[in-house]
Amino acid sequence: MIEKIRHTKIRKTTKATDALIHARELKWKWAGHVMRSTDQRWTTRVTSWSGPPGRRSRGRPLTRWEDDLRRRAGPD
Repeated sequence: MIEKIRHTKIRKTTKATDALIHARELKWKWAGHVMRSTDQRWTTRVTSWSGPPGRRSRGRPLTRWEDDLRRRAGPD
């Protein structure tokens, strides 16, 4: 019989970092960096861009980068 080992146990023994947590931390660092910038760099303009004019496609709207930040930190 094959022994099944959970990924959390493997991560504990190998001391590897979780990729999802690491990506989320980098995202928050980048968001803080963009929010602190005062000039009109392309990063600030792209972050606040509302998208192309016209109709959207059918179905549920795609989750934007900013939506996750607003959900966790609040609307401000």
